[in-house]
Amino acid sequence: AKDIGIVSVYGGKMKYDMVYNNSLDDDGKLYGVYLQYIDPDRFQANAFLYKADDMSFSDVKGLHFNLDYYIKHTDKGKVVAGLSYEDILG
Repeated sequence: AKDIGIVSVYGGKMKYDMVYNNSLDDDGKLYGVYLQYIDPDRFQANAFLYKADDMSFSDVKGLHFNLDYYIKHTDKGKVVAGLSYEDILG
C-alpha cells in the first residue's frame, strides 16, 4: 500500500454555553489546519492546530496530536502502540 499525506484548512463557528450560578454564553470563529500522514506498514500520525478568537473573553488555541505505531501485523489485524498529546490554551 502507498503512503498517504493530507493537509487541510478548516473554519467554522465555536459555541460555548455554561450554566453555573451565572449563565455564560459565547461564540466565536474557529479556524485551523489538519495534518495526517499514514504509512500503512509502520505508523499513522494526526495533528489538529486551531484557534478561536474571543471565546469567553479570551483567545483559545489548541493542538491535538496522535501517533500510532504498528508493532506487529497479523492475519486478524495490527498490534498498535499509541501516543496522544493535547494542549488547549485560553
